[in-house]
Formats: sequence, structure tokens, C-alpha cells
Amino acid sequence: NKVRKLEYHLAAAGDAGADTVITCGAAQSNHCRTTAIACARLGMRAVLLLRTPDGLDTGTPAGNHLLDVLAGADCRYVTPVGYRHRDEIMDALAAEVGAAGGRPWIIPEGASDAIGMWGFVAAMEDVLEVYHRPYGGTGPLVCLDEASKNLLGEVVEPIPAEPGQPE
Repeated sequence: NKVRKLEYHLAAAGDAGADTVITCGAAQSNHCRTTAIACARLGMRAVLLLRTPDGLDTGTPAGNHLLDVLAGADCRYVTPVGYRHRDEIMDALAAEVGAAGGRPWIIPEGASDAIGMWGFVAAMEDVLEVYHRPYGGTGPLVCLDEASKNLLGEVVEPIPAEPGQPE
């Protein structure tokens, strides 16, 4: 889901002429890691606002943070209290990028907004395409969590569970 949401944001950023993407998350954020790698691949700069316990660089990077660094992301750090003001901080980072001649694009935490939502629409189109594909007399098994089940509830008819089996 992170890549699908990011796909729409990066397309919009490119259409807007952005050369720098700014986003936020925890120091081990999958969203930030995915953004950093995608930006590197697209030739865009990534500025990541990373939440750490003390608002400082974590020292020797590891995990997702290591991948952020290897992808060339400009990592900035903030405390959990400061992170409550992440939108204002990202706006200030965008102003900094603009003042240096860059063209910023801000992606909210997790790309969870109206643009990122289109990634879920595309995912559901893929699920429905597979769901309706013929499979020699039996349909595919589609397992959904509660949120996805609620989202698809009006779109596909669920197959009832066998007696004595959980739904």
C-alpha cells in the first residue's frame, strides 16, 4: 500500500515540476524509506523529517534509516513533542528548499491524504480483477483484514465460512 500511495504522489510532484519531496515518519518508517528510494530512482531529492526519542540523529544508521541514508535522503530529526507540529516543520523545510532555488512537494505522513487514497483505489481494482477471473470452477481465495472487508463489503459478495470456521 505504501508504494501504491506514493506512486500517485510522485506523479503529482513530477507534474507540478517538483525536484524535492519532503515527508515525515519515525526513524524506522517504511514510508520514509520507500520515499527516499523512489526519489533516488526518479532523480528527485528527498528530505525526511524523522522522529527520534531525543530529536537527534540516531548515530550509526540501521534498518530503514540506513536505507534512507544510502538513498541520499537529507534526514532531519525531531522529538516526539516537536513531531506534533510536523506540518508546520515540513512547511518550513519547503520554504528552505524554495529559498535555495528548489521546487518542493510535501507528502503528509504515510501519504495518507486524498492523493494517496488513489493508490487504494488502484489496489482494489486489482483485487476485483483477480476476484472475477475464472479459476476452473472455483474462485480465488481472497483474505481481507477488517478494514479491507468493510471497504469491499459493497463491492463483492462474501463467501460464507464453513460451519464451525471463523469468518
